[in-house]
This record gives sequence, structure tokens and C-alpha cells, in this order.
Amino acid sequence: MRKLIMRKLIVIFLLLFILAGCAEKEFESSEVIENFPIPAEANPIESEATNPNIVAFQKYRYSNNNEPQGISKEYLAAIEDEGWSELEEEQMGATRFFSNGERKVAIEALPDSISLYEYKE
Repeated sequence: MRKLIMRKLIVIFLLLFILAGCAEKEFESSEVIENFPIPAEANPIESEATNPNIVAFQKYRYSNNNEPQGISKEYLAAIEDEGWSELEEEQMGATRFFSNGERKVAIEALPDSISLYEYKE
């Protein structure tokens, strides 16, 4: 009886482990700024940037943004996993800057949206 219960528990834990691995991905690459992740639930909003120093721009509707610093630890880790480093000295309020050595991207994270800006170097 005890062995049967243990086997069932093992099977349940294995199934949970497998299902957790098949979960939807949290982040995907931006269509506008190559290799820069965005939350998978973020939806593009039609808009344009008027700053001539911006080479690429996209605004996304994203209502799950409730972090005090604008970016969750998981999102920050996803950005860093793609090879981007934060330029902490350039942060301005809700706007944070990242570089991958060749390109510079700013992300403005507000409670209901995220905007990505790629700047001319």
C-alpha cells in the first residue's frame, strides 16, 4: 500500500515537472528591435517616435506592469540573458537604458504600457 502511494506521488511530481517545462514562454523577441525581449502578453500599439535620434520604436499595451521600478526581476533577467547590460547611470525615472555593445535601447515601463526606443550610436 505504501509503495503504491509513493509511486503515485512520483508520477504526479513527474507530470507537474513536465507540464511546468511546457508552459508558455514569458518573453519573446521584439519585432522592431532584434534580440530585445518583451513580455509575451504585450500587444503592439500603433504609434511613432518623433525624435530624430531614434532609429526604431515600438509601444506595447501591457497591463501586468506593476513593479515599482517598472521592470520585474524576471524581465530584467530575460533582457540580460539576451546579452544586454543595463546602463544604470542613465536611468531617468521610468526609463531604463541597455546596451549590447553595439546598440543602445531605452525601455519606458509605465503601469499600462511599455515603450522601446533604439537610439543612434
